[in-house]
Amino acid sequence: MNKLTLLIVLQKLSFGIIFVLMTASFPIGLYLIIDYGNNENINFDHNLEFRLRLPLIGSHLVQMDLGYAFIVLWCILLTLFIIAILMSRRNLFKFTDLDNHPNIVRTIIYWFVILVFLSGTINFIQEQIGMFGNTPNFDTLLNFFDVSKAPIIEEIGFRVSLIGLPIFLLHSTKSIRYFLKTLYRPSHIDVQKIHYLLLIIISGILFGLLHVLFNEFWDISKLAQATISGIILGWTYFRYGFIVSVLIHWSINYFVFAYIFLTSYITNLHIQEAISHPFINILEILFMISGIISICILATNYFKQK
Repeated sequence: MNKLTLLIVLQKLSFGIIFVLMTASFPIGLYLIIDYGNNENINFDHNLEFRLRLPLIGSHLVQMDLGYAFIVLWCILLTLFIIAILMSRRNLFKFTDLDNHPNIVRTIIYWFVILVFLSGTINFIQEQIGMFGNTPNFDTLLNFFDVSKAPIIEEIGFRVSLIGLPIFLLHSTKSIRYFLKTLYRPSHIDVQKIHYLLLIIISGILFGLLHVLFNEFWDISKLAQATISGIILGWTYFRYGFIVSVLIHWSINYFVFAYIFLTSYITNLHIQEAISHPFINILEILFMISGIISICILATNYFKQK
C-alpha cells in the first residue's frame, strides 16, 4: 500500500464519520429547537426580531415566533442536505476524482475540512504573534438561529448576487433560459478566468470585511479567516453550485454549533465553556486531521497532473 492509497483510506474513514455526524446533527438540532427546556445556561427566547440585509435588495425588519422560524429554516437546510445525498447516491461512498466523477456530499466534506484546517492554522499563527480573538457570547437559541440562517442569507447575498449575477450579465447571451442555471452554478457557461477569479476575490474580501465591521460577535482577528472562507465558498459556488456552497457554510455554522449547543445543554455549561469541552476538542481534531489529509491528497493529485 503506497502513501497515497493510505491517505485515501484514512480520508474515507474520516469522511464517513463526519457524514454520520452531519446526518445526526439534524435530529439533534430539531430536539434543541422543540425542547425549550429549563436549561439555565441556554436562554430559549421565543420572540424573534431580526433585520434582513441583502445586497441590491436592502434592509427589512422581520418579526416572527422563533420556534416556527427555526423549524422552517431547519426544513430548508434538511431539504438541501437530502438533495445533495440524492445527487450523490450512485457514488456516495466512492472516492474518485472530484471533477470527473462528481460526488456532492464528498465535495462538501472535502472543502469543509480544508476550510477548518486553514482557519485553525490562521488562528494559530495569529496567536503566536499576540493577536488573540474574542470568544463570541453565544448563549441563546437566537444565536443558534443566526448562525443557521447565515448559510442561506450570505450565500445569496455574497455569492449569488456578487458572483453569479455579474457573470450572467457579463458572459451570457442574456437569455432567460440560462439565467437560473447561471445563478445556480456560474461555471455552467464559458467564463473568462480573470473575470470569475476577480469576482471571487472581491466577494471574499467583502465577506471578510463585513464580518468584522458589522458583526457584534467578531473583532479584527476574524478578518483573515472570514476572507479565506469567503474565497473558498466563492470558488465552490462557482465550480460546484449553490447547494454545495450553502452546505459547506452550513457545516461551519449549524453542523458545528449543533454539537456545541447539545454539549452545553447536557452538561449545563455555558456556550463559551462548552466550546472547550473535550468532546468538542475531539471533533476539532477529527476535522483538522481530515483537513490535512485532504490537502495532501489535493496537492499530490495537482503535482501528478503537472
